[in-house]
Amino acid sequence: MKKYGTILLALFFGQALCLPPSALAWKVWQHQVIAEIAETQLRPAARQKVAGLLGPRYRMADEAGWADYIRGYWWWTAPWHYINWPLELEKPDFDVFTAEKGNIVSAIAEQLKIYRDRKKVRQDRLEALKFLIHFVGDIHQPLHCGTGIDKGANGVRVLFRGKPTNLHAAWDGTIYDDRGETPDGHARRLLADLKPEERERLAGGSPYDWAVESHRIAREFVYPRLKDLAVRSWTGLPPELSGPYAEAAQPIMRRRLLEAGFRLAALLNEDAETGPAEETAKSAATPVPPGAPPPVQPQRR
Repeated sequence: MKKYGTILLALFFGQALCLPPSALAWKVWQHQVIAEIAETQLRPAARQKVAGLLGPRYRMADEAGWADYIRGYWWWTAPWHYINWPLELEKPDFDVFTAEKGNIVSAIAEQLKIYRDRKKVRQDRLEALKFLIHFVGDIHQPLHCGTGIDKGANGVRVLFRGKPTNLHAAWDGTIYDDRGETPDGHARRLLADLKPEERERLAGGSPYDWAVESHRIAREFVYPRLKDLAVRSWTGLPPELSGPYAEAAQPIMRRRLLEAGFRLAALLNEDAETGPAEETAKSAATPVPPGAPPPVQPQRR
């Protein structure tokens, strides 16, 4: 049985190596949902400023995946997408703002500072806005604030509907039930299902607080439930996430999408209240590094 399980394991993860990159990475779809939610919560001054930087051809959801695309060109930005500390600790055991390579908490603070600095050139502030749109999404994914031992669970092998993946990719969106909806349609449904009294509670806290929340979800739900599945398994194969695990994860993931959207809007609204509104940009172009893919339009299904 042990030998048989080993052979099956090798076959499963040999296939995993052949999967397209999109199958093993954060889905742009989730980032677009967050951006769509945030855009509905922008106040007029913030909406004008955002539109002025993005230009008339683009919306926030169009740029939601930009930070992932340029990571291969701007390699130094890779550590800005996550933060790791020991799982057993509630809060980081280091000063998050002095880490040499940076992390998602310090990156949000730095990019927000650039975005708010009207002395910066427009291109710098545009890039800062696009980083913010993406990073506020990333920090609400529990395993972007996990533990470095398993590389944010990228090294934890699991199955979903019999197909090999890793735990990080599963929480990036693989196990999420999107109901076949477009990002804007899904955002509208999440907002429609939201009770009025819940809206104020969604927008609270700081990026540091959001990271601690994500880490707590990883510590109290993501890993314990996975360990329970592994104990029950007799095949020798990785845990299968479809079924009770994925079902229990749905309300957590929906909540994190909503929180990310409301909190991104709160950051942008707060900035717009402290200074003059942005003039509409004359140029609609959104430059990217040479050879980088163009912005992805919201997915239509």
